Amino acid sequence: MTRLVRAAGSRVALLNSDAGDLAAGERGYGNDPRLTVRWRQRLREAVQLAVDVDCPLVNVLAGIQLPGFGVEEQHDCLVDNLRWAADVAGAAGRRLVVEPINDHDIPGYLLPRVADVLALIDRLGHDHVLLQLDTYHVSRT
Repeated sequence: MTRLVRAAGSRVALLNSDAGDLAAGERGYGNDPRLTVRWRQRLREAVQLAVDVDCPLVNVLAGIQLPGFGVEEQHDCLVDNLRWAADVAGAAGRRLVVEPINDHDIPGYLLPRVADVLALIDRLGHDHVLLQLDTYHVSRT
């Protein structure tokens, strides 16, 4: 991909980190305590790809609320993962973005509203994590 982007003279503004199996309904898994090692490896790969194609932003999907885990536990897991990831992104000169995804289109999404993402960002307290404002999803809340 890097070669193709460079050959085309294109600029990449944003790329996504691994969101899991989208066809199976997954929308990220940074909230899943069982998958922290995998999530961090895939995030590191996304940041490296962002460096390779000179992309400033990596989008991180929060995930769907998981049965068997409390919402607070999932938020804590996501915060821990994002703190780690923000350091990785910052060291590479990149930033992470997190977007709210409305619960009409994606029922059970962990962060369905702008206020949810802003609360997460405030909790993180890290300059390398920003809000991605997708106006479609905001208009559907």
